[in-house]
This record gives sequence, C-alpha cells and structure tokens, in this order.
Amino acid sequence: MADMRTCIGSAKFGIEAHEAPVEDFPVQASQKDGRGRICRPHWTQYTRALRTAANDGTAAKATREATVQSKAAASVATKRAARVAKGAALQSETALQADAAGRTAANHARTKSDADVQSKAAASVATKRAARVAVGVESDAEVQRKLLAKVRTNGGSIPAA
Repeated sequence: MADMRTCIGSAKFGIEAHEAPVEDFPVQASQKDGRGRICRPHWTQYTRALRTAANDGTAAKATREATVQSKAAASVATKRAARVAKGAALQSETALQADAAGRTAANHARTKSDADVQSKAAASVATKRAARVAVGVESDAEVQRKLLAKVRTNGGSIPAA
C-alpha cells in the first residue's frame, strides 16, 4: 500500500481535509519532506478560488468607486440646482425692487398735476406688469384684467398703484 499523507484543504474555500497518496502532492523544496501540503486537484481548486476572490474584490472596489463618483455627481447637481434657485430668487427680488420703485414714482406723481399723475401711473403699471410677467407671478392677461378692473372702479382714470 502506498504511503498516505494528509491534504490540509481549506476551510475558507470549502475544501475538506483528507488522506491522499504522497504521489498526489506537488514537489515543494521549502517543506521539510519536500512535498506540498495540499494535493494537486485541491491545489488547483484552491488557487482558482483565490483568483476569483481577488477578482471579486476588484469588482467590489470598482463598485465602491462608482458609488463615490455618483454621489459626488449628485452633490454637484444639487449645488447647481441651489445656485439656479438662488439666481431665480435674486431675479424675483430685483423685480420686486423695480415694482417698489414704480410704486414710489406713482406716489410722488400723486402730488403733481393730473396729466403728470396719469402718465407716471401708466409707467408704474407698465413697470409692475413687466416685473410680474418676468418673474412669472402673473400672466399678461391677468395683469391686463386687473388693470381694467382698477380703471373701471376709478371712474375711467388710470390708477396710481
């Protein structure tokens, strides 16, 4: 009967330890008896499992990097959206300031002659209308409808504010 030797296997990769003939073990000069500790068929299975694990680790690393990159891209998109919203708010604030300036001009116009009052009021209304339409608060038709309603209630004269 041939000499038997214990193949240590690998618990990590599911290779059971077993007895095998000494001839099934590869030559390995660094070992005391000159033979490897795992039989040839299991050595092949073990190295394949190691290579697969290394490749899976590489894939997992690539997946982690892709996740980090996508989070960074989402952060940039969120920041960009915030800048756009801030710009819209500034435009809205500018339009409101123009509206306030129009009201101030209309208030000053009340103290002058009727002709002056009507022309400045018309300019104020036009400024307010342009500001509201530019910001998107009201449509052109809504502004015109409101203006006509004010003219009717003021007895046919253009309202000051």
